[in-house]
Amino acid sequence: MENKKCLYCQKPITIGRVDKKFCSSSCRYAYNNTLSMERYSNKVSHKKIIDHNYNILKSLSPKGKGTVRRSTVEEMGYNFKFFTSFYRTNKQKTYFFCYDLGYAPILDNGKEKLLIVTWQKYMERYDFNPWKGVQ
Repeated sequence: MENKKCLYCQKPITIGRVDKKFCSSSCRYAYNNTLSMERYSNKVSHKKIIDHNYNILKSLSPKGKGTVRRSTVEEMGYNFKFFTSFYRTNKQKTYFFCYDLGYAPILDNGKEKLLIVTWQKYMERYDFNPWKGVQ
């Protein structure tokens, strides 16, 4: 073997197969565990943000429908970049959902507000095409 080094500890690999990447099983396990942690840490942090968003929507509309000022939601720490799905109406109004609770941005007397709604069965449209109208 010509100067091959372990991918985890960087020690030289002196014995074994020509295509060997690790000096031991423990290095192989540690390397793969590190990769897995990196891959799934984003998933965990995103889920926490979405859960936080959901709890904010739930606290502001215990009956599943309501209107609230956008500034109130922002002060509570809502992160508008994270949601689980969206629904676009025929009139091109978009609702952003965190699980079964969502909102649509609206203007009410010039003030930015959010219309909070609960997911409805009719929103399960499978004919949605995000590229429709794009040239």
